[in-house]
Amino acid sequence: MNIVLILAGWYWLIESLQVQYLNNIIKQSHRFFRRLTRLILGFK
Repeated sequence: MNIVLILAGWYWLIESLQVQYLNNIIKQSHRFFRRLTRLILGFK
C-alpha cells in the first residue's frame, strides 16, 4: 500500500511539472506572436 501511495505522489508531481512546462512553452510562443503582431501593426 505504501508503494502505491508513493507512486501516486510521484505521478502527481510529474503531472504538475509537465503542466508548468507546457504553460511556459505557451507563454513563450504567445510572447513571440505578440511581438510579431506589434511589428505588423506598426507598419500600417
